[in-house]
Amino acid sequence: MAPNTAGAFLLVGIALLLLSERRPKYLRIQILSCCAFLIAFMGLIGYIYDKALFYQIGNYTGMALHTSAAFMLLSFGILFASPERGLIAVMTSDRAGGIMARRLLPRAIIIPPLVGYFILSGQRLQAYTPEVGISLLSVLNVIIFTIMIWQNAKTLCSADRKRYRAEVGLRKAKSDLETQVEKRTIQLQLANEQLQEQIFDSQTTKQALQNNYNLLLAVINSTPAALFVKDIQGRYLMLNAAGASIICKSVDDITGRDDSELFHPEIADKIKKTDRPIMTTGTTQAIEEELPVKGNLRTFLSTKSAYRDGLGNISGIVTIARDITESKKAEIANKSLAAILEATPDFVGICNLEGRAVYINKAGRKMVGIDENEDISNLQVAEFTPASGRSHLNQAIATAVSGGFWSGETTFLSTSGLEIPVSQVLISHSAPDDKLTYISTIARDISDRKQAEQALQLSQARFAGIVEIADDAIISVDAEQKIILFNQGAERIFGWDGC
Repeated sequence: MAPNTAGAFLLVGIALLLLSERRPKYLRIQILSCCAFLIAFMGLIGYIYDKALFYQIGNYTGMALHTSAAFMLLSFGILFASPERGLIAVMTSDRAGGIMARRLLPRAIIIPPLVGYFILSGQRLQAYTPEVGISLLSVLNVIIFTIMIWQNAKTLCSADRKRYRAEVGLRKAKSDLETQVEKRTIQLQLANEQLQEQIFDSQTTKQALQNNYNLLLAVINSTPAALFVKDIQGRYLMLNAAGASIICKSVDDITGRDDSELFHPEIADKIKKTDRPIMTTGTTQAIEEELPVKGNLRTFLSTKSAYRDGLGNISGIVTIARDITESKKAEIANKSLAAILEATPDFVGICNLEGRAVYINKAGRKMVGIDENEDISNLQVAEFTPASGRSHLNQAIATAVSGGFWSGETTFLSTSGLEIPVSQVLISHSAPDDKLTYISTIARDISDRKQAEQALQLSQARFAGIVEIADDAIISVDAEQKIILFNQGAERIFGWDGC
């Protein structure tokens, strides 16, 4: 037996053995089958090209032509034993990849050997030299595979156009369906009103209303706002899951009870006191209520309105409550912060990224000469800075934007043209996504300090002048007994040079 035949038998045998396992490893089986197919295919190529090298190893017996064909067929059978698994799953797929593989792979296996056969035949007939044959083979391969790729690209484009048309059709169908749903919703609303008028005359209408009730219950249970429905006596007829969580009881335990059975008497009296005028007058009111939730008082914004029966009589009250505890805390904190900013004697301002003023506190407005009620939305930051200091301000803003903070001394310009020296801090503020949103500043008027510094400098200059012209010797030493002052009078008396 030829060595390559024995190798093919071994590979096919192992593949069949693995295929009989309870949980076959299809990828391994298909790889073994592909290897056996390649051995047999090389033998077939050898017979087509009349080259023993491909089907015979050394002086050993070569693989027969019918053996090569048989192994190729057997390998194909093993490969497609489970077409939905492993490597073959790509070829058997209904998607674009599978279609392309089924089109290209058979051609890629058949056409190149045939082209090679014809090129080799021409060379054997001495129609051209081997170099020309290799060139022809390269050119023909380029032409053939270019045509194959173009055909497949054309097929894919056609499939893509069909898919696009299908998507357009689906979108149109969806739009038509939504329109029909809207029309159907309006029809259902009209039908619901008719069913309410006939509720006492038809059992069928009663069942329809029950279905509508279930739908309404599903809707209200999905909303995060608490919803309560009470009858004229204040008993709970309906509430959603959010409402039940506020009372900390199940819906079944709450239904049929009034507030006095569910809350502390003081809280129950407050609720009844707010409900009574609404059920009497039929008006709608939005009020803030405090209710205990899991031992803590929470603030709710409740919108209460009376609901009526088919005859227009008030039948009870509907309450929609939204927890605003956190927003109230934030509102209080904002008011406190605003009060602090308004009370501070320093200039506090905020501007947006375009350089427009957003906020200036009371002290800041007074510093630059702006009325407390004047609109500042159109004012630019540059208007509060002298022309000579705008370059320095731009550098400070750039530093604050890049580093988040800048401090230093600048000059403000009031509306009257007065330049005010200030000690200023710039802070950049970013949103949670690290995007810069605005820039704030705190500035303190240092005019008095600047004047004091100038007075001190003038006083020191006067003192230095008096010391230098004094006839008496004036000598000053530091803690280490080193002379730090030796005036001209001392130089004349002692004869030493002060240097």
